[in-house]
Order: sequence, then structure tokens, then C-alpha cells
Amino acid sequence: MRPLGLSPANFNAMMIIKHVGRGRGLSQIEIGRRLIVTASNMTRLLDNLEKEGYIARATRLGDRRVKLIKISQKGCDILDKVWPGYYEKISGIANLLNKTDQKYVADIIGKWCDRLGGKNNV
Repeated sequence: MRPLGLSPANFNAMMIIKHVGRGRGLSQIEIGRRLIVTASNMTRLLDNLEKEGYIARATRLGDRRVKLIKISQKGCDILDKVWPGYYEKISGIANLLNKTDQKYVADIIGKWCDRLGGKNNV
């Protein structure tokens, strides 16, 4: 990611915008909630991504106060460049564990993500 000028925070935000928002986009609040960051940090992050041309802001139909964040073609292109190296690195880290431990960690992360996503929220 670094050689292409992407921080982990940039990468994570863009992945959420692309894969969770799909073509419809996500509100800044939704992105911040998924990344667990403050509103001010989220604004700064999105401002930088917009300045680089990786995302675009659009007004939500019926509510001009809400801006939907969408990934741009340039953003999709850079994610496509970064993904193979990222996947290789994550796979290498995961392979340090045996299959039983990998399943255990995946189950824990799945439960954690479900709770963060609002399912079974405590």
C-alpha cells in the first residue's frame, strides 16, 4: 500500500465504500461507524481521499443534508493494484496458524463484526 501512497486507514475506508456501499454509496456516519473512528477523523480521511480523486461525495435524494460517499473509478483501480499484495501478506500471516486456530480466530472475528454491525448488539 505504501508505494502507492495509501495508508491502512485509506485502504480500509475505500474497501468499505466499495464493497459495503456498492454502487449506492454510504453516509459518512456509516463509514465512521464501521471503522470505529470519530467524526472529525472521518471528515479528514474522506477529504484526503476526495482530494486524491479516490472517492466522490453526492447528495442523498430527498435529504440534502446527507452526503453519500462513493468510490471513483480511480479508487477502484488503485484497490485492484493493492489487493494482490495485501491478500498475499494477510494469507502469509494467517498461515502462521494451524487450520483449527484459523477457524477459531475467524469465528471470533465473525462474532465481533456481527456485533459491530448491529446484530446481537449488546
